[in-house]
Amino acid sequence: MMRRTFKLEDVASVRTGDGAPQDSKAFCEKGIPFIRAGSLSSLLSGKTENQLEVISPAEVKQRRMTIFPAGTVVFAKSGMSCTKGLVYQLQGDCCVVNHLAAIECGPDLDSCFLLRWLEKNSPSRLIANASYPSIKISTIRDDRVELPFKNGKPDIDAQKRIAAILDQADAIRRKRRQALQLTDAFLRSLFLDMFGDPVTNPKGWPMCKIGDLMESVNYGSSRKASPKGRYPMIRMGNITYQGGWD
Repeated sequence: MMRRTFKLEDVASVRTGDGAPQDSKAFCEKGIPFIRAGSLSSLLSGKTENQLEVISPAEVKQRRMTIFPAGTVVFAKSGMSCTKGLVYQLQGDCCVVNHLAAIECGPDLDSCFLLRWLEKNSPSRLIANASYPSIKISTIRDDRVELPFKNGKPDIDAQKRIAAILDQADAIRRKRRQALQLTDAFLRSLFLDMFGDPVTNPKGWPMCKIGDLMESVNYGSSRKASPKGRYPMIRMGNITYQGGWD
């Protein structure tokens, strides 16, 4: 598959949002969701846009705020939030704060592909000075994105296929993570059912020192490990807080 790099401004519109209303009366129960930089982590964790604070259409019109359509890709461009590299794709029409960059894809760029590309190539790499984290809009516009190329132009169908494959892989990872969480919860519940709470000991199990049950206690080796050898070397970093192996 042929690939070529393009300036982001050549295949998308890069803008910022609007200043956040300071008057609490600007927000209401039903209206257009308003996304702040701090909203990204909760949205990526499963919170919906309608669960955020919303602004009435009349207020949006009066303040001449921009309404960004579904599919717009947003990320923080200033403050400590931009160091996290969180990227989110709008699921519906929203207003966004001016601390966010908002990218609307043109006909040659699929928004789902752009989302995955920015997840791989974090926007935080565009920060010029780590002491004062911020990303200029001009820097974002000049950033280059690598796209599948066919018949003299970006291949939008290939972008959609790649994004779909990555979406499927992400869904599998989420299901596996959920399955592991359920397994852990089941094992904890089973342990408590069989043995009771170790702290309160409701089943009255006899108590003793761990040392009374041991035959010996030895230190491990301080020798350096190597790629070759008969036995694996287990380090402290290989043991998880859950008692498993990493």
